[in-house]
Amino acid sequence: MGETGFHQLLFPRHLVLRIDEKGRKKYWDAYCVAVETFLRMKCLESHLTEVQPSIEGDEKGAAQRQWETDDVLCTAVITLNIRGAYPDWLKKSIAEKKPAAALWEELHGVGAVVSSEDDKETKRQGRKKKSGNNELLPNAIFMFFRIIEKL
Repeated sequence: MGETGFHQLLFPRHLVLRIDEKGRKKYWDAYCVAVETFLRMKCLESHLTEVQPSIEGDEKGAAQRQWETDDVLCTAVITLNIRGAYPDWLKKSIAEKKPAAALWEELHGVGAVVSSEDDKETKRQGRKKKSGNNELLPNAIFMFFRIIEKL
């Protein structure tokens, strides 16, 4: 799989999750796609759904250490790409060193609804530009893949 440098863990600004003081998430869809795609490219997507699989055989110790190392990397990708006000539950999850799957599940369940104020602002910006926000996500994904190709 190779080494992953710190700079490779940081997404471009338009793929970073923003959480405001009220716990509302902004750019959630782009962030989810970016995290899932990055981990899939590193063959680590199972860390988003599995806490730690049961490992049998002589290689149990080495395999378990590798899983833990990979899980730390997944947790880093998830947390380093969040900006704004970290809610208390997120701070607690990070402090408790919860596995990536638990953190990912919490992120999906808490504060997922974008406020109506944000929706109104998005609609206003869309009318001003005449190029709808629908074009932003595919462009963001395309740029993300171009960056990842260089890794």
